[in-house]
Amino acid sequence: MNAVFDDVDEPARAALIAAVRRASDDLPWEVARRQWDVVDTDYDEDCAGVCVCGQTGLGWLYTITNRETERTLYPIGSDCIAHFEVDVMVEAARDLAELERVRMWVADGAHLDLKAHLSRRRLRVMLERGLISREGYEVLRALYNRRRPLTVDEHVSAERLLREIVAPRAGW
Repeated sequence: MNAVFDDVDEPARAALIAAVRRASDDLPWEVARRQWDVVDTDYDEDCAGVCVCGQTGLGWLYTITNRETERTLYPIGSDCIAHFEVDVMVEAARDLAELERVRMWVADGAHLDLKAHLSRRRLRVMLERGLISREGYEVLRALYNRRRPLTVDEHVSAERLLREIVAPRAGW
């Protein structure tokens, strides 16, 4: 993928670059794009969000913050996050979306199921964000990775961890 420069013709990308540069004290794009972090996300079920670049129909609405100026841009879509070409931002956006999915399931009253609602990535992100302990992570990861069906005791252990530890913290 080529770097994004200030003389981009594509209107959406040009609008993104202009918004980022304004919020970055008019630094050049190549400098400004490296000052931002993805800090939050939420999901709009109606997909009525409009990105700062003008793209409509956003479902996933991300918030980014500039570490230097402390300015915030919202909403930003995942395509625009990819235009920054900063792997850490893309990974943070994915991680936040994974956590938001779990939060939405909990908010909707879904009975969390180890295989249906979790993944290795979701478990890792929950550990990194402090939503589960190292011990809880190790237990859930081992149970998730099992190739054979869970025993009754293992199923009860997984359900207890999901109900008592993950679900309450995922409702943040």
